Amino acid sequence: MKKESKSRRSLRVQIGLLYTLLAFVNIIFFSVMIFSNQRDLLILNFRYQADNLVKSVQERLEKESVPLEPNGAFEDFKAALKANEITDFTIYDDKGVIWHSAPDTSQRGKQVPDELKRKSIELSADLTLYRSSYLKTINEQDFTVSFLLPLRGEGDKRLYLSTILSLQAIKQALRGIYIQIAIAVVWGIVFHVLFAIFLFNLIFRRVEVLTQASNEMAAGNLKSRAQWKTDRNDELDNLGHAFNSMAANIEEKVETISKLNEEIQTELRIGKEVQKQFIRGTDIIPKYKGQIYYRPMREVSGDIYGMFAFPKGFNGFFFADASGHGVSAALITTITIQNLENAARKFMNPRKIVSTLNNSLAARFESSYFATGTFFLFHPNGETLITNAGHLPILCLRPSTGDILEIAKMGPPMGLMEDFEYPVKRLNTQPGDRLLVYSDGLMETNNVEKEQFSLARIKELFLQHSKNSTEEFLADLVQQFETWAAEYRDDVSAIVLEVP
Repeated sequence: MKKESKSRRSLRVQIGLLYTLLAFVNIIFFSVMIFSNQRDLLILNFRYQADNLVKSVQERLEKESVPLEPNGAFEDFKAALKANEITDFTIYDDKGVIWHSAPDTSQRGKQVPDELKRKSIELSADLTLYRSSYLKTINEQDFTVSFLLPLRGEGDKRLYLSTILSLQAIKQALRGIYIQIAIAVVWGIVFHVLFAIFLFNLIFRRVEVLTQASNEMAAGNLKSRAQWKTDRNDELDNLGHAFNSMAANIEEKVETISKLNEEIQTELRIGKEVQKQFIRGTDIIPKYKGQIYYRPMREVSGDIYGMFAFPKGFNGFFFADASGHGVSAALITTITIQNLENAARKFMNPRKIVSTLNNSLAARFESSYFATGTFFLFHPNGETLITNAGHLPILCLRPSTGDILEIAKMGPPMGLMEDFEYPVKRLNTQPGDRLLVYSDGLMETNNVEKEQFSLARIKELFLQHSKNSTEEFLADLVQQFETWAAEYRDDVSAIVLEVP
């Protein structure tokens, strides 16, 4: 169906159909017009010749006396009729009795039809007024003339001659017209076919070459060119030169872009390796049975995390999600993690650490560049201090009760507002409690029906695996998420930690 629809839209098909229709109408119109004019002339000529023929026959026979018996004298009269191309006739008297007939001679003594008898009565009435009267009927369909002519028989007996004459010359002329019309139609068809072939070779063959070259370029063959003999220097030749020039420029530009892209990809791979160096504290994560799902949208990511070991058994965990993704987001997270290490050396307080990062980012970037983040400080006595700077709700699961606590954001993202003092939430965590941190790429990824993976689904899975290991939970989360995802539009991260 699709191929048929495309054929119907083809300019070549449309012009071909229109040209065929116009050629057919043109041939039919002129053929009918010529035939009609020639036939009209033939009919006029036929009428003229019919009058002359009847008058000529009348002049020849008006002095002849018709023998009543089929004797030698009648044969002479019959020869005179034949000389006037009359071979089929009937001769009868006033009473309608047939005296002679040819070629069927057995009609002698029989009666003529009533219609013929009526016509002879009309002719007898005319003879009283006109000495050379006759009745004539012209058939313009088959070019015959039927006429009724008065004769003088032996002993002054009044007779009538009824006959039909066929004008062969007119019929031959008509056949000649038919032949000429046929020749004209054949020549018209041949001419239009030859012209159509010429038009196809002149225009559409070159258009087809252009189309094929365009399709090859669209398929990736950038060396494809429109090749034909460009000696006409017409519009299509100029179009072919323009296409080839454009194709050469595109090939050159694509080669340049490809080289630049390879260089960028190489640099991004280096950037990815460099960014990995900023992810620190992985040796501490096993202590917290940490499981990490880290899926950058590109080579480098706007999501970053790290764990820190502080004096006296304190441990810290930091997660940040920069605005956007790709290189710009990676630069923000890199600066964030550098400033985080400086702040972590000075302070062992989540409020101080996150506030310092906020002021640093706000001073360096415009408000369009920011990062959400959260910092956990794990106290040796089991207390956990949490600060959430504009990030998504952090989930805290207590397997012993099956309760899930959401730690909502406690202020704006870092980098939007200087000198903001972020509050700290204290949690009396117990061994086995689990903390889940994730980026918005996990929650907001759509399936084929444009439905988000959603926080509710994440919480449901988190609760279902309360009795299972963190490894089993994250494996199921990742499997369901990747099955769900129709496309990825952001970096995706999910980190689960279990209080030791």
